[in-house]
Amino acid sequence: MLDKAGIRELTMQNLQRFEEEGLKGSKLSIRKYETMLHIKSYFTQNHLDWFDLTETEIIQHLKNIKGIGPWTIDMILLYTFGFPDVFPIDDYHVKIVMHTIYVEHAAGLTKKQRRSIIETWAPYRSLAFHTLISYKDANRNP
Repeated sequence: MLDKAGIRELTMQNLQRFEEEGLKGSKLSIRKYETMLHIKSYFTQNHLDWFDLTETEIIQHLKNIKGIGPWTIDMILLYTFGFPDVFPIDDYHVKIVMHTIYVEHAAGLTKKQRRSIIETWAPYRSLAFHTLISYKDANRNP
């Protein structure tokens, strides 16, 4: 969507261009669009230097934005800030990979079982997440 709008990095200054060009023709749900509006409103009202905040402070700010949930917060911590010990436990793709690796029967892993496995990977859970995603990508069916 950024490429479609001719934008390299999304900022408050180019958000309108992103909305007009990047989202054109996309099938964005009303709920996701409303979340984008909440994000825009939050960033307009709160001028923060996000990279000066602690992980806990970032989480608190993101929780204040309507429509932003735990998975999105984890992804932001992981991909935007690069924190070393973040694991989006409810990520669909990781659930599938963990079931493939750890379970030989169709019942799969419960969230409690996944959490137990993930805890053993601390303080490098981000690396574990990226490894599982790479495993998924490497084992895609052609």
